[in-house]
This record gives sequence, C-alpha cells and structure tokens, in this order.
Amino acid sequence: MTLPEATSRSAAVPEDRQPPPSREEPVQAAPAAVTQEEKPPVPLDADRLFQAMLQEFSATDGLLSATLSESTEHAIEGGRYLVTVTSPFAQMQLRTRAQDVSAYLAKATGRPLAFDVRLHEQAAEPQKTVTLPLQVEILRDTFKGSVLGMQ
Repeated sequence: MTLPEATSRSAAVPEDRQPPPSREEPVQAAPAAVTQEEKPPVPLDADRLFQAMLQEFSATDGLLSATLSESTEHAIEGGRYLVTVTSPFAQMQLRTRAQDVSAYLAKATGRPLAFDVRLHEQAAEPQKTVTLPLQVEILRDTFKGSVLGMQ
C-alpha cells in the first residue's frame, strides 16, 4: 500500500464512523503557579514595622505576639531593631525568639536587621518615712508584726 492509497482510504470512512468535530476551545497555557504571595517590603518606620510584625506573629505565633505587645518602645538604630520591655520575663522570652524576629524583619524590610531587647529600669520610688504613733509601735514590737498600711 502506498501513501496516497492510505489517505484515500481514511477519506472513504463513512461519516457515522468519523470522530465528531472538536468543540473544545484551544488549550491555553496555564498561568505560572503562585507558590507564595510576596508582600511588599515594609518601610523602615519603627512603628509601622512593629504593627506589621504584631499582625504577622498574631496569626502564626500568639505567645510571641503577646510578648511583643508588652513592649513600651521600639526603634531602629543602625542595623538593629530595638524593643524596650518592662519585665525581665518578657526580655528573656523575646531574647530566646530573637532569631525568629530577625528572620521576619529581614523578610519584611529586604535587608538584615538584628533584633535586640532592652529592659526598662524603672526608678525606685523613694521610701516615705512615716513615724508611727507610740501605741502602734508598741503593738508592732509586742506581736512581732509589721504595719501594712496607713491612712
């Protein structure tokens, strides 16, 4: 069989045996898969960066977000993001998670920022010296007690 005979035989196939005409639309190339939505970098404003960081960590790590929200001050100095907290516990918690926060800061700003935590030392209030009435002093000394408060 020669090639012209083969083509003439396919043309001789009855209409009821020929495949129906294709009604499908032409296949278009699928758009590139979006693996992760890229967020635009946050400007280096300490307050805006802090709010964005709180929002991110509140969705992914509630404990870290709550500890960050206890901070009283935040600033960017050189290549460091500084947070000031009032409790030693919050300072310890944030220092143990400093790598996670630094990684977020680098991703959000597009450049490396070290994360540092400061403890705000509250000035101790001077003790008020109050002279107790003589009867109160005698009672305190007799029962080896202490005065809890005065009006």
